[in-house]
Amino acid sequence: MATLTQGALVEVHGLPGPAKPVPEASGVGEVDLNGQKAQLLGYDRNVKKWTAATFGGDTIAVDEKYVRPLGFEEISGYDFVFGPKSDFETVGSEMADTLATKGYAVMKLFVSAEDAEECVTVAKKLEDDDQFSRLAVEFERGYLGKDGSAKTLLLDPSSLDVPSYVLDSPLKMMDHNFGAISQMIGAYTQDAMGFDIYSRTNMLLRMPLAEGDEDKYPPADIDDGDAEGYLHTMARKRLTLLQFVGPTGGILRLHPLAEGGQEIVLPAEPGTVVLIVASRYEYSLEAEGESLCLTCFYMAEPAVYEIYGSVKGDTEVLGLLGTGPPPPPGEQVTVNSMYTRYGGGSDAKERFWSAAGKAATDGLTDVPFMRWDNSLYWDPDQTFGGTYTRHGCFGIEGVELFDCKFFEISPAEAKGMDPCQRQVMEVSYMALLEGGWDKRSLQRESQNIGHFVGIDKDDWMCMSAGGLLNLSGAHGAAAAANAITSNRFSYSLNLKGASMTIDTACSSSLVCTHVSKLHLRFKDFEPMPGSIVNGLNLMLYQGPFVGCCAAGMLSHEGRCFTFNATADGYARGELSGAACFKIKQYQNDGQVMACLAGSQANQDGRSASLTAPNGPAQEKCLNAVLRECHLTPTEVDCFECHGTGTSLGDPIEVGALRATMMMIDGVIREHPLVKTSSKSNIGHTELTAGLCGIIKCVMMGIYCNACPNNHIRLLNPHIDSQAYPVYFVTEEVDQGKNEGYMGVSSFGFGGSNARGDIWSRALCGPRSTDPHSGYARIFTPDRIFIWSEISKQALPQPGFKSREEGALDNLKDYEDAYMVGEQPTEDDSLYVIGSFNGWSMPEKMEFIEETGCYIFALPLGEACVEQFQICMNKNEYFKIFPASKMANEEAIILGPGVAPQGNHWVIDGRPKKKPQGTVYQITLQWDVESRKKTISWEASKDDYMMSLAGELQPFRHRYHIVSSWSNWKPVEMQQVKGEKPGTLETTVRVGIMRHEEFRIQRDKDKFQSIYPARQRASESDDANVVWQWTQAGVASIRERGDLEKYGNPQVGSTFTSAHLAIAVKSDSSYTTDGLAAMGLITSGGAQSVPICGPDHYGEGKYWMMSGFMGEEIKILLRIWEGEIEVSTVNSRIGTRTWTNQQAALRRKYFVSGTWNDFGFTQMEADPNAEGATVHYLTVTMESTRMVMFHIVMDEDRAQTIHPDMNLTDQLLSPAVGPDAKGEGHFWGMYVEKGTTIEIKLDLSQDDRRKVVTWTPASR
Repeated sequence: MATLTQGALVEVHGLPGPAKPVPEASGVGEVDLNGQKAQLLGYDRNVKKWTAATFGGDTIAVDEKYVRPLGFEEISGYDFVFGPKSDFETVGSEMADTLATKGYAVMKLFVSAEDAEECVTVAKKLEDDDQFSRLAVEFERGYLGKDGSAKTLLLDPSSLDVPSYVLDSPLKMMDHNFGAISQMIGAYTQDAMGFDIYSRTNMLLRMPLAEGDEDKYPPADIDDGDAEGYLHTMARKRLTLLQFVGPTGGILRLHPLAEGGQEIVLPAEPGTVVLIVASRYEYSLEAEGESLCLTCFYMAEPAVYEIYGSVKGDTEVLGLLGTGPPPPPGEQVTVNSMYTRYGGGSDAKERFWSAAGKAATDGLTDVPFMRWDNSLYWDPDQTFGGTYTRHGCFGIEGVELFDCKFFEISPAEAKGMDPCQRQVMEVSYMALLEGGWDKRSLQRESQNIGHFVGIDKDDWMCMSAGGLLNLSGAHGAAAAANAITSNRFSYSLNLKGASMTIDTACSSSLVCTHVSKLHLRFKDFEPMPGSIVNGLNLMLYQGPFVGCCAAGMLSHEGRCFTFNATADGYARGELSGAACFKIKQYQNDGQVMACLAGSQANQDGRSASLTAPNGPAQEKCLNAVLRECHLTPTEVDCFECHGTGTSLGDPIEVGALRATMMMIDGVIREHPLVKTSSKSNIGHTELTAGLCGIIKCVMMGIYCNACPNNHIRLLNPHIDSQAYPVYFVTEEVDQGKNEGYMGVSSFGFGGSNARGDIWSRALCGPRSTDPHSGYARIFTPDRIFIWSEISKQALPQPGFKSREEGALDNLKDYEDAYMVGEQPTEDDSLYVIGSFNGWSMPEKMEFIEETGCYIFALPLGEACVEQFQICMNKNEYFKIFPASKMANEEAIILGPGVAPQGNHWVIDGRPKKKPQGTVYQITLQWDVESRKKTISWEASKDDYMMSLAGELQPFRHRYHIVSSWSNWKPVEMQQVKGEKPGTLETTVRVGIMRHEEFRIQRDKDKFQSIYPARQRASESDDANVVWQWTQAGVASIRERGDLEKYGNPQVGSTFTSAHLAIAVKSDSSYTTDGLAAMGLITSGGAQSVPICGPDHYGEGKYWMMSGFMGEEIKILLRIWEGEIEVSTVNSRIGTRTWTNQQAALRRKYFVSGTWNDFGFTQMEADPNAEGATVHYLTVTMESTRMVMFHIVMDEDRAQTIHPDMNLTDQLLSPAVGPDAKGEGHFWGMYVEKGTTIEIKLDLSQDDRRKVVTWTPASR
């Protein structure tokens, strides 16, 4: 009898009688299992029976003698049987091959009769609830097949919007199966059929029309939107899935689309799934009675249409088809840079956009203890006049830190400086720097740049008055003075323009923006080239919280419930932000972020009370800005409201906007006015609220998206939105335009109102109009992106220069946009571009007709390592490239398309000691039949290859220092005459910080960096002693049973820092010297920090030099025959040299996991694997528990290989990295004590899920 294994298909036979159900299965009778087919799930050693799942979905336990394996011919009618223990990858791979060969595949799913019956029952209940309908006649053929006519329902069974009986039904499991099937075959469809599965449609339920249903279900009408959606679906459809649920069957006919093809007739049996390649067959389904069929489509990526080259003809009419209002005419006040620090830890505008614009973050937290102990003032019932709220949007961390030396402020003076002054200095400088001025240039030549700061709190002064700090002394007067907050920055940076601090309470920073605009536009006397506007709010002590609670101003819940019915006051928030404004003629050059189209400030005057909002005054301020911008109310698309979350203030503001913005000349605006408020994300930043709104409006304009509001559940009943086209957004909203106006209002509680309107054009995201993107983008609502229409017609780019886009982590993101599998025509040529000539010029590949391949001769330079890509027709938008960085010959090949940054093949001659000048023959095979590309290379001395290499233009590589003294800009090193060939040098003087850092780049390419193997290797580093295990040491840990804990070291192997950490845990007195004295380890010599590169793995690794300020240090680089040597020469310290030892050229991989206390245990390289791509580690577990691990390269946690999901099993999540994102991402497995596991790292795998696997040890 054949050996039975888990997952095998069998038939039950020879049972003496019917099988009895288990006692728990009440109401189930005896079943005759003889003749039933099943899949073995596992063997239960306790009862000595196999557990199996029948094709009918039942689970049974059966003795081995009553089952026999099935032959392939016994399951005819099915291409595949997919059960609980089927191999996911094997079935997926073979199914993709079957689909590519036959054009269809038939699969048996294990569905019980009970589940099928319940699915039909749920479908009938949905029909009774009037959920089913009829498709438009024009759509039925596309969705239901040829001559298709049925009642249908498009359903997402996992949605919370469906009835509860759907959520609890097997339909949810069926829908999950559809997703599992797409994952199962998705990894193989590209190679097999030339496309990737990008997404799938929701489940479509179809039932045949019964008698009388023709009148009950008339065909639906269609509109333009329905038609467009249908066309997009049909264009993207690649596979059709049909699952026949029953209870009756039918006949499925497959009609070939190619002429001369033969019609296929298949039985539509319940429990059967059929997959059909949409480009090869059309189908028709004939149901034989009442039945339910489930359908979905597997889709390719949405396409994006693009226009290349010049557009000829009468194009004037195109100028009339704008996607938004044009920029304001004439000279404009432009926003050129911004820098922000928001509460919630969102440093820089991009992070704020990610937090507030994309994630709708609520950044409010408890008062941090670093500010004050709020428990002393916590008074929720207001019994002693404390604070009834304990939340605020804190998060500007490190306010106590300040780089006083950079601003040339003495430590004594900086010690007492108000943290607000420190924040203004730092943040304003960042905006100034991004605006084009740096400290060094301003110290050489002063500029008439203004500095305007909005501020209204004096926490620092109040803390001094309360005895919490001491501001006495020579610097005390300026330490907390608000006026000095703006003046100190102008003094430090040598700015001669107007410098002032403005306090109008909550509108301070927006009033600053308005005043800044007035100064920029006033040119009669020494015009200002630019200005910096800064708004700052820090919460340093408890006083304002106590005072605002006493006045009932703060929310009891600690949130701003802007526009919501529960609005009960505001929550306080922090912000430090600055913007750089200039006055210039607007040009769409990608350098200007937005235009300040208009601004205004006014006062309430005498109104209901000093602090009561005044609607008419706010309307007047609004109208003034509209007049300045020459706008009608309907041209403004989005408003960033003041929206503090008070029950009175929000309705008054909305009412003022309604009165002004709802209509013009009696015509109500057509498009709804979108209203947002960042206070629901970060609280009320008080005096900085206006500038916060300006920054948010600029970001919304750059992305042409409106940010969502948080905490809106029921609109404030005092807000009148009837017959008013307004939208209080709760989700991110696309503006539908590429450019437009957005405005912000801000009101001081003393009656000072301010308003600013921003015009911006989309510079990021799908609507980007940035001219530096290289080509114009035209997007449909579905963002259709079809490369095949434009691939061969694209012209070579003038002045070819490599410009690569951001890397993609998920291979599914490549898809059809990279035209994988499309062959070149006779008119196409392929070119190699690479590091061998500094990426400066594409060199043509030779086509060999006899073999149908392309070849190229690539000579190694002095580094003996080169990187390259291939492009079509010298066009950088049509590159052929690997799916990973620093790739070998085994990597997945993608393209032609736009290559992600750094995705290059690398030829490294150093491990085989190939000399510089060695010529490698690169061979690209583009198979016409399989539509697959393969690449290979090998060293060659062939005369023809040598002659091809000799035809290349000579190129001299240049090496550049990237350093702290050059502000990390590359500075070329100079060749040294009279020294050994390949020697270069540069000289540096140590700066005020008394140390400098540097690394080296080849040809200014960050992907060819040369760096030390350890972070901040310095000239003071002594050569590291390499300790090795002795025979006594290995015997000692073997006797204690700790051999596995130490990673099974051998005599003579390296005793690492991880080993020492384990030893210290057992005896804290252990040191390497002490262990050496005991004879357990011995010195194996000295090894300095080796040099690595040229590659891209050196992020954060530099050499560091120390010295006196002004001291001269010479840096020497010698790179020749693959050997790299870096030296620093200092007359005081002497010469320090590092080299790239051959041992450092081959990467080492270490497992870091639970069993070694997340230390490092080195993996063993497989000597039979090409290029050391396979590594193993065998470990025996000491206890029964859940363990987790990831893999670290060269003991550098910035280079960690980890799963995309945390605590995932093998083969479920792709391996990511090496990168610095491995913290908190581990593979996990549950192991029993004594289990020996072999972990395998296979870097040659195309499927990233197979990169890291493990099995019981047997190799």
